[in-house]
Amino acid sequence: MQSNQKSLFAIGLFFIPLLVLSIIFYKERTFAFDAAYQIFDLIQTGEFAIQGTRFGAAFLQLPSLVLIRFGQPLSTIGVVYSMSAILLPAVLSLFIWRLKQNQLVYVALLFPLIFFGHSFYWAHSELLQSCYWTLLTMSLISSKIHSIFKWILISLGLSITIFLHPISPLLVIYALIFLYLQNLINLRAALCVFLLTAVLIIFRHLVFPTMTYDANIYARLDTLFDKFWLFFSYKSSKQFRSECLGSYWLYPLCILGIVQHFIRNRQYLKLTFVFLPVFALLFTVHSMFRWALPLFQMEN
Repeated sequence: MQSNQKSLFAIGLFFIPLLVLSIIFYKERTFAFDAAYQIFDLIQTGEFAIQGTRFGAAFLQLPSLVLIRFGQPLSTIGVVYSMSAILLPAVLSLFIWRLKQNQLVYVALLFPLIFFGHSFYWAHSELLQSCYWTLLTMSLISSKIHSIFKWILISLGLSITIFLHPISPLLVIYALIFLYLQNLINLRAALCVFLLTAVLIIFRHLVFPTMTYDANIYARLDTLFDKFWLFFSYKSSKQFRSECLGSYWLYPLCILGIVQHFIRNRQYLKLTFVFLPVFALLFTVHSMFRWALPLFQMEN
């Protein structure tokens, strides 16, 4: 079986079971927290339920909104909303496959493999959507297509990603540097995308007001290093260590596999580039939410 066929088979192998589970557990995925609010807002207004600048959420909400316009029952709307949260990353993964970026296809599949634990029941996660849009955009950048249409699509993909979640710009910049280190894009393309990303970030902050939720997150950054030496005693840190032996058992195994791969190939710069953001993210999340959020939120 050719590499391209293997990656297509892998997409089906990962997403079809998740799609079935999304139908079986649609109530658990849609009748609680933000998903329930979005569905209620869709029904009440008959329009997209967009919070702040997260316009990319419209792609997930579109099938449910169409059913609402046709007067379908709540149970049907709930099932379709739950399915859409699986179909969207599956379709984006298929686009990545179509661009023949097989390495990025397998990166896309790591998300349902490692992170669809407790957060499987947080169907609407804009951060997870941002990850897939970032991968699709990076696939376009590193593809062998040479036309102005390619850059139009890159600009559209970046716009969706940057506006979808406040952490999205970090995802884009990190992915951009990694592709450059992998020699998948040249310096000129990387600089062009970086400048476009900077313009979009500035435009978002100048034109659109910051959501209260996002503002509260930014405010917590001010206390990030308060008593940082107590990091391992935080309730959230203890919870994470415990879950690494339980629900997240695959996570430390993957980390060890990455370490072994880079050390064996003497790629110490790439090892550092991978691990610094991992530890920075763990430190940031557990320092900002020291009291330990519910696990599905911590995963997200």
